[in-house]
Amino acid sequence: MIIFFKNKIIIIKSIFIIIKIIINKSIQMSTITGPEAFFGYMGVSFALIFANLGAAYGTCKSGVGISSIGVLKPELIMKSIIPVVMAGILGIYGMIVAVILTQKSIIFN
Repeated sequence: MIIFFKNKIIIIKSIFIIIKIIINKSIQMSTITGPEAFFGYMGVSFALIFANLGAAYGTCKSGVGISSIGVLKPELIMKSIIPVVMAGILGIYGMIVAVILTQKSIIFN
């Protein structure tokens, strides 16, 4: 149970870090205005949000599976932790994509 709780805290912290980076980046690049800046940063936000929602959903579903397999076959609990790790990797992947997109968001005149 503590593993799931820590995973959710890490995901929430990563969301706040990315939002902070996006806000700082938009302040630094204040010359970018118009709909292209809005849709660009909204795309970055959606990439982060949906990746972390998918990671949270995957963690939830695999947690239910670990609980049920712990009752039926306790010797397989360690093998069933792999989906939890993969769900966490999905959240980290979303954070990396958001950072890369934010760093590369410039306007070519």
